[in-house]
Parts: sequence; structure tokens; C-alpha cells
Amino acid sequence: MDKNKNPENFFLKKELEETYRMIDFVLLKIKNILDNSSDEEVDAEKKLKLKEVYNNITKLKKSTNLSKLKEVAEAALVKV
Repeated sequence: MDKNKNPENFFLKKELEETYRMIDFVLLKIKNILDNSSDEEVDAEKKLKLKEVYNNITKLKKSTNLSKLKEVAEAALVKV
């Protein structure tokens, strides 16, 4: 059987795509908060933390460790 057509590979690919979509959603949400919120809505300290989270998620997105990606994406989604 061709490695690319293996059902397990298909499942992992789909799960990875779903995780990347979730990460992209979180990144977009953080970016919108940073770009569109006033200082009264989000103070400077929270903005700094959000920028740090954004940068860390962006770095982790380059990983192919699916379980770590899901863990980070889900935790970030809860925090945002």
C-alpha cells in the first residue's frame, strides 16, 4: 500500500489541518485584539502578554508535533 494512501496518514493529515485551522483562528483573534482595542479596553501589560503569546504560537506553528500543537492551540483558545 502506498504510504500516502494509508488510512492512518490520512487521519493524521486531517487532524493536523484541523489543528492548524484552530491555531490560525487563535492568531487572528489575538491580532484583532491587539490591532483594534483601545488602551482603555486592554491595558499595556495585557497587550504585551498577548504579543508574547502570539509570537510563541507563531513559532510553535512551525512544529509538526501534533499533540503539542493541539495542546497549545486549545490552551490558547481558552485564554483568548
